[in-house]
Amino acid sequence: MIHYCAVFFLLTVSMIWGLNVDVLDQRLKQPPYDRFKLSVLLHHVDNKKPVYTYNSQQLMVPASLVKLVLTATCLNDLGKHFRYRTNVYLDHSNPPSIYIKGVGDPNITVDQLQLVAQLLRQKNIDVIDRIVLDDGQIMVDDVNYGVSPKYYYAGYGGLNAHYNQVQLSYDFNQRQFLFEPDSGYSNIIAFDLDVFDSVSQRGFPIIKLYDGSDNDIYTVTGKMTALDTQSNDFKLRVSKPGVYFAQLMQKQLAAAGIVVLNDVRFTDVNISQLNYVTHLLSPSLVDYLKVLNQESNNMLAMGLAATLGRLYEGVPGTLSGGVRRLDYFLTKTRGFAYDSFYFKDSSGLSHANGLTAQQLMSTLDFLQQRYANDFTQLLVNIDESGDYADVTINDRYEVYVKSGTLSSIGVNNLAAEIYDKISHIRYNLVIMCQVPSEFRPAFKGQFTKPLLEDLLQ
Repeated sequence: MIHYCAVFFLLTVSMIWGLNVDVLDQRLKQPPYDRFKLSVLLHHVDNKKPVYTYNSQQLMVPASLVKLVLTATCLNDLGKHFRYRTNVYLDHSNPPSIYIKGVGDPNITVDQLQLVAQLLRQKNIDVIDRIVLDDGQIMVDDVNYGVSPKYYYAGYGGLNAHYNQVQLSYDFNQRQFLFEPDSGYSNIIAFDLDVFDSVSQRGFPIIKLYDGSDNDIYTVTGKMTALDTQSNDFKLRVSKPGVYFAQLMQKQLAAAGIVVLNDVRFTDVNISQLNYVTHLLSPSLVDYLKVLNQESNNMLAMGLAATLGRLYEGVPGTLSGGVRRLDYFLTKTRGFAYDSFYFKDSSGLSHANGLTAQQLMSTLDFLQQRYANDFTQLLVNIDESGDYADVTINDRYEVYVKSGTLSSIGVNNLAAEIYDKISHIRYNLVIMCQVPSEFRPAFKGQFTKPLLEDLLQ
């Protein structure tokens, strides 16, 4: 009887405490993980006690896990219902000029600009003198990414549209490139380009960005297939957010039959002598934070930080001002020493950022305590993500993750909320990993996903 009771007790404990911590621990001590710089921390959400810890106070490069600290800072400083409001005005001239005063909204949409144009037509305006844009509320930090067109290097400013990105596609019937949205801002030159209508393999064409005075010019060379056009390599950044915004506005006015007589002017706008027309209202902060974390949107990360800088340090808002708010959050809200971490940006692109698993765990605790109803929807459900289709875990778990990757320096990180549907226990997990040069580049999830599988067998 005692023997059977013991077996029953062990089985019951196994059902309740289903995490395979021992398997995870063994993996960390075996090749190749024994050669990696690693930090792991697993917490029980309710009692906030560690279930497993491994070098959890070691300073690591966080990559995009910085966005979790930015998320917590934005919610703490701005509130979940915060929205950007971009006002539109007309002056008293005949014909009038239209004035748009930017406040840093990261994603004013083409549909919103179209509604502005339609509203002007409803007011029987078919000619305007000029478009006057004020994008001085936000100061762009001088970061040079050279000729790289990668969308994750997109910049930010006081006036932004479409996250300052364009989508490049190719019509294989007409044999021509197309841009979406199409404003005339983006131009392309293809030379020495071999095109194949194949979806079985990629050609990896070389795309470069060269900025003109009022446009961007992209060059495409090498070999291109249909499979290439479906990749993120065809999602491109723009180099001049304000000019891009202006040309999108011009196109919507033209589509509505409104003639613009003079060139766009960028200047500070004094609204005291202007007539208010309408405003462009952004989605809620929570909606933007979903994009920030689920898509790891770097432009949005920098724009939100600049907004924090504007609201707390004055106009113009800067990225560096926003980074100081992240410092404030970890020191004043979470109680960490100022010299125990390093923020150089808010996106995680910088190799000089430094955080510990413990500091990230404290950030996760804050988000769950204050914003429990919103927290999991900010992360990626691995059952709904193609990035985790190759991960096999026990059906008893629901897992929501945020990854952080800098493949060139071997950074492979992951933060997760784990819900055990049998025991109804929630756990937070932070894995930070940096591999030596012979294992680089380290692609997204390459070394964190096996650890997640070990834990959740």
